[in-house]
Amino acid sequence: MRKILIATLLFLSAFAANADLPFRQHRFDHLCSLKADSNAILFIGNSITDMYNWNEALKVQPPYYICNRGVSGALSDEILEHIPQLVACKPYKVFLMIGTNDLGSGRTPQQVADNVAKIVSEIKRLSPRTKIYFQSILPSTVGSRTLEAEDQANQLIRQLAYAEQLTYIDLWPSLFEIPTNKNLSLDGLHLTGSGYWHWINGLAYNHESAPIPEAEIALTANHDAQPTQLWGSNAMRASYFRMNKIGAQNILFFGDEMVKCGEWNELLHDPYFLNRGTGWGYDGTAPSIATTSALVTASQPGAPKAILLYTGTGDLNTQQPIDSVRQHYLQLVAQILRKYPCTPLYLVSLMPTTHNTDRIEIFNSLTRQLCEAQHNLHYIDIYTPLSQGHTTNPRYFQGNYLNGLGYELVAKVIEEHLYPNRNADYRILRSLQESRTQGWDKHWIAVSNTLVLSPLPTIGYTIADLASPDHRYRPQAVESALSLGLTAATTMGLKAAVARPRPWVEHRNNLQCIQHVSSYSFPSGHTSFCFSTATSLSLICPKWYVAVPAYLWASSVAFSRMYIGAHYPSDVLAGALIGTGCAIAAHFLTPLIVKESPLPADAAMLPAVSLTF
Repeated sequence: MRKILIATLLFLSAFAANADLPFRQHRFDHLCSLKADSNAILFIGNSITDMYNWNEALKVQPPYYICNRGVSGALSDEILEHIPQLVACKPYKVFLMIGTNDLGSGRTPQQVADNVAKIVSEIKRLSPRTKIYFQSILPSTVGSRTLEAEDQANQLIRQLAYAEQLTYIDLWPSLFEIPTNKNLSLDGLHLTGSGYWHWINGLAYNHESAPIPEAEIALTANHDAQPTQLWGSNAMRASYFRMNKIGAQNILFFGDEMVKCGEWNELLHDPYFLNRGTGWGYDGTAPSIATTSALVTASQPGAPKAILLYTGTGDLNTQQPIDSVRQHYLQLVAQILRKYPCTPLYLVSLMPTTHNTDRIEIFNSLTRQLCEAQHNLHYIDIYTPLSQGHTTNPRYFQGNYLNGLGYELVAKVIEEHLYPNRNADYRILRSLQESRTQGWDKHWIAVSNTLVLSPLPTIGYTIADLASPDHRYRPQAVESALSLGLTAATTMGLKAAVARPRPWVEHRNNLQCIQHVSSYSFPSGHTSFCFSTATSLSLICPKWYVAVPAYLWASSVAFSRMYIGAHYPSDVLAGALIGTGCAIAAHFLTPLIVKESPLPADAAMLPAVSLTF
């Protein structure tokens, strides 16, 4: 009888794992498409990692930031399969917890430890500088899991950590009561807000030996009360929101699985964007308006910058009359407006589904009309760009799940509504910032510093003129000096007049500069001076072997100013035009200032010589 029971449990575990596979695939596809960088701190694991908003509870100082890389239902070999994409950014730190689903599906502790060893080996191979932290498997007796197997797996992982000289974080003692204590877990496996409170305190003690010593715990207090309107995993997720603070810079996104599984703070490059979605392991086809309403109730009050709402697909998939669904939705909208009366509310249209249904299109049309009738409501249409005809565009979906491209498209549409000041300037700098590496950082900082070469031609011509008995280099000295003078006056004057903030000031916490400078951003002084020098040299000595290297140097300096984050592309373009224009003006003004004979033939090589200084 016992053997039959064990076999049944293993069969059910395998069935659940296969049923959950489409969800895991879409979640991995999204996570692997995200563009983190070497300042990222990744939390990699299964649903116990996936369920929590790590970036919200643990605040780290820029340039570092925390990323959730948890996948509900994930097994260790799936993590191993996707590690190359997950750590392609060469992250600063990785916190790994994996194995409970393996043990729950019949795998042995040794098999778990072997896969963990392979994961660590792969991370070290792909990103040798990444600091790796093991987190112990949490105690649970759900399904076929046993405390004995979990403890044995932890011992093997601890031994691996010691052998690899890596840090092992033992969460077992502080969370040992997970199977029996409802304040820590409602299902004996996943954690409540109180459970995560114990976890994050083990990561962020204020001392140098802590795994994240630079982190600040951004929670109000250890609340044990659970939302009465919800149960299971949704109730546990809602319990986090009772503890998480809301500030004036925050944007809240309430909704179902689509919302929950999007890493919006990364997609929108906004650390103040807070995920208030719930539900995973299904494709949004379960009723969600009542659940979303409970999430609003559970969330702390405040005056956030904006609120987004996406919910109702699952309700429309039932047999409820559309008017009934609509009424429940309107009640939810009214609830949000009552709780956050000073905050603009953005109603996000429902996505298309794989099966053509006019119920969603009718619902979206009514929602649009509602927004048009009330000034404090705003409509965001994601249905149109995601659809092909009246169903899903397969480019953006895996079944009814959004894939990585789908999440990027939704984020782009949301960005256009919430961040109107983010133009091409911003997007280019973000793209450059995401491509940075330590090696290229040093290179482009060095290129930027070659600005000091810009006065060398003027110095060279001036010395040659003073050394020449007939002052035959005076026109060249005057022209190059006049070019720099006009450039300086124009550049400094425009900086003061326009007073454009630097990118990292205007988009604080979204854009970073790796070489801070004072003054204003528009135009780029480095670019204007370098293009002034390059153009002046090319006009004085119109030879290709002078002009080509001169402009390559000036263009490299211009690019470096964008790469390091000191200037917007428009600043650099303006600087190039100013430098070029001032050099041309100086070329035509010089004959009016200096009445001298034309440049002697043997003087034509001087610019090329001066470049070797």
